[in-house]
Amino acid sequence: MFTLFNAFIKGYTAKPDLLVQQAEKADLSTLAKIHAASFSHAWSDGELEKMLSNHHYICMVAHPPRTAHSKPLGFVLVRSVLDEAEIITIATGPSSRRKGVAKKLLQETIRKLEYDRKSKLFLEVDETNQAAIKLYKNLHFKQIGEREGYYAGTETDASKRPTALVMQLELG
Repeated sequence: MFTLFNAFIKGYTAKPDLLVQQAEKADLSTLAKIHAASFSHAWSDGELEKMLSNHHYICMVAHPPRTAHSKPLGFVLVRSVLDEAEIITIATGPSSRRKGVAKKLLQETIRKLEYDRKSKLFLEVDETNQAAIKLYKNLHFKQIGEREGYYAGTETDASKRPTALVMQLELG
């Protein structure tokens, strides 16, 4: 059973050097820019706004704490249905990478999902993204499957496209 004490013990509480909160409409243009800097098929602020208007989606953003009204450093978008959730995307701005922003976003998202009594969290990650895979494994995600040739790119032959690793975290 989830308790706030369990979340604290697991280290899922936000550290004081970042403020993680739900995204606001004013964040959308920055989130679109962060997504564009991270992925070849980027979402516009209009596409992000459409997702956020759906009650099945939550978007958490990370800000420096003393400047809570500054631009986000990164974000995670999650879709939640019944007692399960899926990370749709996670991205950090180029200048915020490898500084723990994604980890803190994930920790706070996990904490929120546990508080909301979700039982599982899923994600897909490109098999070539070793930094992300290491992060997910450090947060106790386990690989439960693969989707061969899942990621499009310059390759037209699906057998040469990167495989998506399907990972799961048991919550609670």
